[in-house]
Amino acid sequence: MIPRQSMRTLLRAVISELQSGATAAHEILSGWRRGSEQFESLKVPAKRFLEYGGEVARDYLERIIDMVRSMNRGDGLEADDFGLLSFVLTEYESLSEGHTVVYEAPKATIIFDPWTQAGLEAVLPATSLVDDWLIKPEGSVPMLLHGHDLQDLPAELPVAKRWVVEGRAAGEVQSRTAFETRGPGVMFFDPNSYAAVRSEQTSAETILALAAPGVEIRSKDGNPLQTAEEYPERFGEWAGYTPLRIDLNGVSEIVAVTKSGETESVLSIERQVQRARLIGRHIPGVTDPDGQPVYSTLPILKLPDGANPRRWR
Repeated sequence: MIPRQSMRTLLRAVISELQSGATAAHEILSGWRRGSEQFESLKVPAKRFLEYGGEVARDYLERIIDMVRSMNRGDGLEADDFGLLSFVLTEYESLSEGHTVVYEAPKATIIFDPWTQAGLEAVLPATSLVDDWLIKPEGSVPMLLHGHDLQDLPAELPVAKRWVVEGRAAGEVQSRTAFETRGPGVMFFDPNSYAAVRSEQTSAETILALAAPGVEIRSKDGNPLQTAEEYPERFGEWAGYTPLRIDLNGVSEIVAVTKSGETESVLSIERQVQRARLIGRHIPGVTDPDGQPVYSTLPILKLPDGANPRRWR
């Protein structure tokens, strides 16, 4: 696991990612694998564990995320309620308030509707917790829009490498989300909700992709990708961007290829079985006949990332 002397920088990095809109460990790890300031800020033991720890590292990071959110809610749980050593919570409590807050106001959603001829759009949710929304496209002029507490507000986004959307009230940030393109200019979206997919891994059967001009999307093994539906061409500054609905069955990895032949991995597909788990205060040294821990209070059921609760029994 990660030693105590490396924990504080890890906690700061994780909280920063949550403040930027990440919701789960796989999203954070995906961004860090591409390289980021947050990952570079980590100490070597933490970097090595997260880079080579596989599912163990992912589960450990998910437990830290659960702890951070629980502390923000004021649940009053202890570190061992999340399967963590006590020093993890101690290091968290030593951080200043500004480094521990995880915004509770609704976040903006980045979407792409392939049936229109436009590009990306930010959906600014109706909320009384935000007065104004500040949209910051990398390399472009920021846009300021007044919030609304009765209806969602759509905002078209310009072409950029990265977008940050902040919800503000009384001059303070209350909500923040970020999204960026991958490799030479590829983005992925949920084919049903059209919401941006931040993770570099997915277990979905299909996915919606948007590729920049001059970029081709292929399967890593060289087999052609099976696509469905033809969408209208983009117009304006999004002209030349190609939307594709991709069947991921039989595909293990997707790569982006430029006109010069440069290839970069942009999405991996995992088919492993994900399991639910319980989070709560268990009685030390007490187990049931099957060896499972006994809880002193009703535990919380944690479903896998992206799971549809209606399909679980």
